[in-house]
Amino acid sequence: RMERRSHYAYLAALALVLFVFSGCMARSTTVRVALSRTYDPGSGVYAELGNYIFSSSVVRMGMFKPEKFNETIGFGIFLDEPHEPGRIPILLVHGHGSGPRSFEKIASRLDREHFEPWFGYYATGQSIPRTASMLRESLIEAAGKHGVDRIVILGYSQGGLVTRAALKPADDGLTLPDVPLLIGLSTPWGGSQAAAIGLERASGAPPAWKDMATGSPFIVQLFNDPLPEGTQLHIIYGTGGQNDRFPGKNDGTIGEPSLAYPEVLAEAESVTVFPAAVHSSMVLDPGPLAMLDGLLDGLRTDT
Repeated sequence: RMERRSHYAYLAALALVLFVFSGCMARSTTVRVALSRTYDPGSGVYAELGNYIFSSSVVRMGMFKPEKFNETIGFGIFLDEPHEPGRIPILLVHGHGSGPRSFEKIASRLDREHFEPWFGYYATGQSIPRTASMLRESLIEAAGKHGVDRIVILGYSQGGLVTRAALKPADDGLTLPDVPLLIGLSTPWGGSQAAAIGLERASGAPPAWKDMATGSPFIVQLFNDPLPEGTQLHIIYGTGGQNDRFPGKNDGTIGEPSLAYPEVLAEAESVTVFPAAVHSSMVLDPGPLAMLDGLLDGLRTDT
């Protein structure tokens, strides 16, 4: 009889846990997903950055287990509210070991009368060419779904490499929307020394490390093709780092020779350097954020 009561108590406790969990999941259904290979694009709901799919644990899965990430989340372009015709999307593409939450401050201060944030989300450990291909396909699908013919793209750190690769010519018969502005924020255009060191020291390193390593075939070939006609590239980075691994100036994560890679300088419309800023603060620092506002001003007058 005691065993039976214990069994009933266990079932009651389990039912309570399931009830609470189902309540949490019910609340999480308000998470609004606009476009993803995992979620139904026709669901009519949109993304909330506080949802678990954007959590650090899922981000980490994308870095070290990219195939599992692709099976459970998939590449996505997420909106946080319905697209409004007349507003220009700002596609925010995060860096390595990061996710859309890194852009929370940028999104919160965006002029929503003229612009709207779109969040790219991907497994940062998978190969960059594969990510770029997925970005290209998803961007074309998202633009078609919402009737968008132009979009601004901001790539942070690794995200800059992904977006630059996504804009290269492709034999897929698909047409990208116009990209009047491509903004590279703290991007290792010449490769990452840290990735190269990681490849030497770690077994089973993520494929993206191989692509990002200084002198990799991906880096060497990245600028073989010009940007699309009409796309202006603007480079922003900081040099406030104190990392002794880099000779000369750095942002704490990337050395200035990579941040100011000659090939990218040759095609950049502008280059802005913030001497006190470090890599991790570029999406939070008032200086870079004000710079982003200034770059958008010209488009604001056109809407």
